[in-house]
Amino acid sequence: MPAWAGRCSIFKPQFLSLIVKKEISQISNTRSLVSFCFSPEEVISEKNIVIGELCASATLPGFRKGKVPKNIVAARFAPNIDARVKSALLNKAFEDAQKSANELNLLTVVDYSTEDLADGFLCKLAFDLRPNVELPDYKSIALTAFSEEVSGAEVEGELEQMKKQYSSYNSVDREARAGDYVKVNYEGTLEDGLPISAAAPQHKIYGKQTSTWEEAGNADVAGVQAVIQGVIGHRVGDKCEGEEVFPEGFFISQLAGKKATYSFEILDVRERVDPELNETFFKRYGVDSFEDLKAQIGTHLTKRKRSDGLLKQRDEIVHFLANSAKFELPESIIAKEVQGLVQMFINSQARNGIPVKLFEGRIGEISQTLLPTAEIRAKAALVLDKIAEVEKFETSNKDLEAMLLQDVALQRKDLGQYVRELRSDGNKLLDLRKRTLRGKVLDFLLETNSKGIAANKGVETAPAETSEAREVQADFKEAVVSENVGLLPAGADGEENVKSGPKRTRRSRKSKASPEEAAAETSEAEEVQADSEKAVVSGNVGLLPAGADGEENVESGPKKTRRSRKSKASPEEAAAEAGKPKENSPKKTRKPRKSKASPGENAENKKTPRRRKTKSE
Repeated sequence: MPAWAGRCSIFKPQFLSLIVKKEISQISNTRSLVSFCFSPEEVISEKNIVIGELCASATLPGFRKGKVPKNIVAARFAPNIDARVKSALLNKAFEDAQKSANELNLLTVVDYSTEDLADGFLCKLAFDLRPNVELPDYKSIALTAFSEEVSGAEVEGELEQMKKQYSSYNSVDREARAGDYVKVNYEGTLEDGLPISAAAPQHKIYGKQTSTWEEAGNADVAGVQAVIQGVIGHRVGDKCEGEEVFPEGFFISQLAGKKATYSFEILDVRERVDPELNETFFKRYGVDSFEDLKAQIGTHLTKRKRSDGLLKQRDEIVHFLANSAKFELPESIIAKEVQGLVQMFINSQARNGIPVKLFEGRIGEISQTLLPTAEIRAKAALVLDKIAEVEKFETSNKDLEAMLLQDVALQRKDLGQYVRELRSDGNKLLDLRKRTLRGKVLDFLLETNSKGIAANKGVETAPAETSEAREVQADFKEAVVSENVGLLPAGADGEENVKSGPKRTRRSRKSKASPEEAAAETSEAEEVQADSEKAVVSGNVGLLPAGADGEENVESGPKKTRRSRKSKASPEEAAAEAGKPKENSPKKTRKPRKSKASPGENAENKKTPRRRKTKSE
């Protein structure tokens, strides 16, 4: 029995007419204990039911099936019968608590215990309580205005990145300069002489690398700056050393606050040669002239600024709602939100080419870092749910389709597989509906509170649709209509598929790319990394996943043991399984039937009968 159960007095009512007595006590501000005391009459009644079921299926020597006397079954399987009776009474207690969930403000069961009493049987269920949400003045939220104006310097900077994607890199016989790509071997050693490859073997990029490419002088890229900056001024064949001081809060605990020496050798130096701004270059971007290209860049940057501005305002709304919430969060809600954020973070890093195994052993550290964000998101989600209830918001199939497409685009999921997951898992579908509903509420709050901001007038409140979302639109309709795996009805139409630029293949970061590959991926990697960071910090991507809701969680209590007289299990097996939570056992696979052989094969396979020896033989 858990420690918290001992703090609540165990009552032993003397009841003759009462079958069950229920008592509710408070453990903390966010948790209550619901106790059920079953009378001896109820225990005996349940025991007779269990014995009757076992008698119907029992097969013992000397008795026909279903004809074993009750007293023999009760004596033979006494321990297992007792376990089944306790499980059945526990399920009854949970079912009764479920019926009173709204009345008692119960959110989800987090623990339970049972105890045999001299005059009955005691069940205790610990529930987290649903917070009492009081709404702030959500129609008067102060939002920061943003501008969509694009400067000439911003256009030039974007043009530079576009040229970089199609640049060539030529080997040069000179000292490396900032912006050159340098091929190096390097190895790091800590002050005590221990190689970093031994101190932190999972983080190879900080230990030892051979024939890896570095962009000289790039202070924004992840890696060893002692090498990235140290190669400047050196040429092919030079062997150098540089010092790297890792900050106290460095994400690799083995290196945090320590100094390391890196020895490196330069193998190649390549200079970037930008492409000419000619007709061939313009056609790559679907324009005819330099002026058209600059106009296209300006339009793209305007949309990006609009999207970033709206994202920031949505983040301000989320923080306002969370900060205005005066209620205390139950532990189960926080734990579920943290788990969702950790998974989101790991998935985003995996999509960027970082191996998942690098995060093994760091889940606790990552969870602690994300805890404040989880609390903000969880509180905001509960307030958004309350606003949806007050404003009477509902979700349509079209709304669900839009959120589904956003998930597919941002998380790079397989569309058909994701739809099948939603159809087979009710909790995932419920999560999708809740995120969709909260997204609608956020759009409503954004529109309502941005009307007075001059810079925002006429700006669409919905986030700009991504090219990935447009790409999967046609696939989604095909999955719904043709493959019959759709979540929504076949009539849920969307926009036509739009042509997007050539798809880029993301490279694994296990080995660094050549200068050409690295340049082509730089801008995309920066955008994806920025998006993933915003998703974790502000929570606007995959808006407020389930964990701050709990409506479905009330059903997550002790699992019922289904009684079925059709079962062919023996009493020992049936009783042994009683009281245990059901587990997902692997599906049995049928052995493939042997294919029938042809007449010729049968003739060959038949054994030749042995000939009897004659007397002469």
